[in-house]
Amino acid sequence: MPPAMIDAATERRLAGDWRRACAAAHVTPDIDLRAVEWEHGRAVAAAVEDDLRHLAPDLLRWHEPLHGHHSWPAASRPVPMTRLAGGLGILLASGPRSGGRRLFRLRFGGVSPVAPLVDRHLWDVRQAPGLRGLCGPEPVSTDAACPHATGRQREAAAAAGIDATGLAEQGSDDSLASHPLVWSRLVPAARALLHRHGSPGGTVDLGEGWLDLRERPTIVAGPPPRHAPLLQISDWQEPLDAELVRHGLIDPDALHPLVHDALLPGRPQSPPRHGPLVPAVVPVECGGRVHRLAARDGQWHPLDHDPRDLAREEALAALGGPAEGCADVLLGWRTGSRADSGLLPPPVQDLHDELWQRVAYGDTDGVLRLLGDGFPPAADRGGGTLLHALGSLDHARILPRLLALGLDVHARTNTGDTPLHAAARSSSDAAADLVEALLRAGADPRAVNHRGQRPADLAGTPEAAAVLRA
Repeated sequence: MPPAMIDAATERRLAGDWRRACAAAHVTPDIDLRAVEWEHGRAVAAAVEDDLRHLAPDLLRWHEPLHGHHSWPAASRPVPMTRLAGGLGILLASGPRSGGRRLFRLRFGGVSPVAPLVDRHLWDVRQAPGLRGLCGPEPVSTDAACPHATGRQREAAAAAGIDATGLAEQGSDDSLASHPLVWSRLVPAARALLHRHGSPGGTVDLGEGWLDLRERPTIVAGPPPRHAPLLQISDWQEPLDAELVRHGLIDPDALHPLVHDALLPGRPQSPPRHGPLVPAVVPVECGGRVHRLAARDGQWHPLDHDPRDLAREEALAALGGPAEGCADVLLGWRTGSRADSGLLPPPVQDLHDELWQRVAYGDTDGVLRLLGDGFPPAADRGGGTLLHALGSLDHARILPRLLALGLDVHARTNTGDTPLHAAARSSSDAAADLVEALLRAGADPRAVNHRGQRPADLAGTPEAAAVLRA
């Protein structure tokens, strides 16, 4: 997550403006407090407003569920965050991804009495320190590896008083032995689940096997008994950040400040040290040899080729001829044609992914740092340029830089869209300003894509449509 996003959301939250804090973290609050008060009374509206004032939307986004790590139950329907008397509460609806960023919306409505909540330590600044309590008895440090990484799951379960001899062997993606679990949390979480469901059976479905609580807590292989409620792995899985710290895969200084203070209390957090993001020279295998590409001034400079020969190879490749080595890399970089299948050489592919992940998460500062390090602007996997991606960034800061680097305001994606088509589609508040800025830069409002559409035909806001039709 871009540090600038965290800083902006934090500043606005501390100023008491929870709506603008949400906007900074790309979280949309569809909650009208006046309507809540009108329908449900002043006390309910006050409780909802109190929670929204203590909401850290950047912390919520930081904890977004990822493959293999579920901060909260992954579901297509809204997930409740709070539960008030009368079966009401705040709900989190997550939409499809836009690039790498998932769309989050907050709503107010009915909450099932048995539905698991998004834990408050994942979004409420008052309870953020509670994250540490989810990590088990060992300190969060590189000296304390996760049991699942060392094959000690059964021993860890036994230390928590659980018989896990029936645990499926590690190796299957579905096996509990493959997850970073905190065994001391299993029994309390299972009992809380049974209490919510009013279930006297004493059995809980774990997804892979089941837990029998009727005598000594025991993991049993095979299908669970009928009506055994399902316990989410998120209820007893170690937080992802703790696991990354244990394995040395993240610099603690790069953690979200609230997460850092929870996991590593008493440790001062320093701003991450930034070296150059772009290596001076990237190796590329070419014709059985290792050649070098240097990134300078927004261009790749081949150090082991005559530029004229390389330009001829690229031109032939663009017409369907063969290309290999450096020519193939340069063509794939400019068109995005190789990035989709990961066919760029690893160091070049890593740079490509670094750029477009920063774009997807709205990291304008990060993109500007890449360009400042000499990064050659790349096409995305659909042939779009950074000009097509301006809707995800602060266009007022980055558009002049892209134009100075020579990016074409008339560039086309694989579907024939120009940057103006992409800008017109945006439904953000800044869409009209972006459209106006591109028109000033020479964008053609009459350009037609492969579906015969002009930018005005795609306008996502009335303001953008008015600018295009003026």
